[in-house]
Amino acid sequence: MRNLFNESAMQLDAYIMFVLKEKTAKLKDELTAKGRKPISLAMGAPTAQPPRFAIDRLKELLDEPDIHTYSTPKGEIYFRKAVSQRMKTRFGVDIDPEKEVFSLIGSKEGLANLVRALVNPPCHIEPPLQGGMPQAGGIDNRDIILVPDPGYASYGEFTKCSGGLAYPIPLTLENDYKPDMEEVLAGLVKAGYKSEKVKAMIFNFPNNPLGAITTKEYAKACVEFCKKHEILMISDAAYCDLYFNESEKPFSIFEIEGTKDIAVEFFSFSKPYALTGWRVGWVCGNAEIVSRFGKVKSTIDNGIFKALQIACADV
Repeated sequence: MRNLFNESAMQLDAYIMFVLKEKTAKLKDELTAKGRKPISLAMGAPTAQPPRFAIDRLKELLDEPDIHTYSTPKGEIYFRKAVSQRMKTRFGVDIDPEKEVFSLIGSKEGLANLVRALVNPPCHIEPPLQGGMPQAGGIDNRDIILVPDPGYASYGEFTKCSGGLAYPIPLTLENDYKPDMEEVLAGLVKAGYKSEKVKAMIFNFPNNPLGAITTKEYAKACVEFCKKHEILMISDAAYCDLYFNESEKPFSIFEIEGTKDIAVEFFSFSKPYALTGWRVGWVCGNAEIVSRFGKVKSTIDNGIFKALQIACADV
């Protein structure tokens, strides 16, 4: 059969965490019998049960009139108001529920759709790619997303699937997980890429998979970098409610003055409330970016099940 899929899709591998999970499952019985039950280091999935209140509330809602009808992709107003209140209570940040919030079927979906909206598929790349990078002297017309390395495996995959290039931001012990972004950009240019092709930077603290946290001073430096180079700052705050010390409580990037001019931030109910299967999250921040993202997303789905929105708004 002739190749029906585009080149970007053909380059994709199966999501690495699902691959690891399948391989672990195949080995589980054999190794358990030998007294060597495998420890899964695949997906970071909570093992606790969701809050009892949320489960009971969801059950109550299933017989409500109109609860099973379409929801707006933006999210019902009660959900968006709850998000706004949460941002104020948890971070002291003001978010307009009408213009600065959009619901998500999990933050992963939202991040992928935002990258798809940002990246222009290239007209040509020559000569052919080797290992995801162009050969020396080649012309690479792809838009670029700066992604943390190590980082969430899907950042690179959905950037590649959109026709873009995921360029690594090295997070190392030597740089204290706070790389100088001007040095990263200079390295990108030295490698033969064009700085003007950089569309966005993904900022992920606490980091997946490192668990590293950062400081407001470093976040401010990243905000200033993005403003200087007109790069969208995308904060993935999926793990912001997992911490050990109140003195090191993760923060919202919107606690940094002026961040809303250049950024959006993604949140998920999956990790803090052990609701991975419910697929509920939100993006908030710059009203223009949220609105443009919403236009893309509204062509793809019809929003979260209303009962889930109410139950999550009540958590």
